[in-house]
Amino acid sequence: MKNKKTNKFIGINCLDVDDKYVGGINTFLYGILDGLDKNNYNKKIIIYCSNKNYTKFEKYKSKFKIKKFDYNRKFYYFFYVILSFLNFEKLFISTNKLFTKKIFDEIYKETCVLYTPTSVLTSYFFKGKNIVSPHDFQHIYYRENFNIFRLKYRYLSYKLTIKFSDLIQVSSNMIKNDVLKNYKINRKKIFLMSEGVDLDEFKAKNNKKKNLVFFPAYWWPHKNHKFIIKCFMKLIFKEKVNCKLIMCGGINFTEKQKMLKLQKKTQGRISHIGIVSKMSLINLYRRSRLVISPATYESSSLPILEAIACNTPVIASNTKPNIELNKKLDITLYKLNNSNSFIRSFKEIWFNKSTYRKQTFFNKKALKEYSWKLISQKYFKIFLKL
Repeated sequence: MKNKKTNKFIGINCLDVDDKYVGGINTFLYGILDGLDKNNYNKKIIIYCSNKNYTKFEKYKSKFKIKKFDYNRKFYYFFYVILSFLNFEKLFISTNKLFTKKIFDEIYKETCVLYTPTSVLTSYFFKGKNIVSPHDFQHIYYRENFNIFRLKYRYLSYKLTIKFSDLIQVSSNMIKNDVLKNYKINRKKIFLMSEGVDLDEFKAKNNKKKNLVFFPAYWWPHKNHKFIIKCFMKLIFKEKVNCKLIMCGGINFTEKQKMLKLQKKTQGRISHIGIVSKMSLINLYRRSRLVISPATYESSSLPILEAIACNTPVIASNTKPNIELNKKLDITLYKLNNSNSFIRSFKEIWFNKSTYRKQTFFNKKALKEYSWKLISQKYFKIFLKL
């Protein structure tokens, strides 16, 4: 954005966006960009990306100014991982300077405020103001989800990101408390901004609801797929509930083979269909009677908002961010990792039309404050203040 004092733009740092990844952080980023565009802020924003991940942003080339750099994320990451594993913090910072300072000096010529939506700062040597969205601190609470190299890298990169950032965006009070608990930081540097949903794209249509239960999530331990499979094996074969569980998202080869066997064993009543297109994702939300969000830990849940926008009720684990979200939206919560609680909650909404209608009716109005267009306005005001 052209700042009144410096006549410079606001930059969105997308250099570390994974060109192979679908969902999650990328969905979050696209939501913000789409919201900025709908508010006509696009002429005041520059997207900074790499030659390698430019294809992720080609759809925005007619809307935003985009600048590409020769930045090799995976190559640099290799060195960062080795140095963090060896606890060479000073050398880690010096290496970051070697890899990034030239690029970020170039960025500073036209950008006074730089927003990084991809968890950690790309460079510690940007001369302007840094805003970052760390998303979650899973490495602190679920160390078992990472190998030792990835774990040590996360510890160091998050530590330095907090240190060199001017503002930290968090999606829930739980993440805000995580930052305050684990890092030395002035609480005034943290601001709470919820995630959003595109209400024009994710919207209900006259799709006939089928007996589908939809679970969209990458196959990561904290997403809790194995717990959900256990629950649905009981619901389908012991409780005799007429439903079909469809999961989608990235999945490793080993788990995919297990899922193929399970799909055959259950005659397709429990299946995993891999990564789907955005249109297929929206259609699954619309056609499903329920969407589930059983994660053990996350900053917030985009699928909850997307499902509600498509007029589909949600069952979610009672994590702190979901409890917080439930104060404004009507979500059926169950006790985390308690299969009996999940099954009770499932049957309560699956067989109770009154509860089902009440939830969808309430959420239709309540969701309006979560539109990316509205949330992007709030981001823009914060950008201006810096």
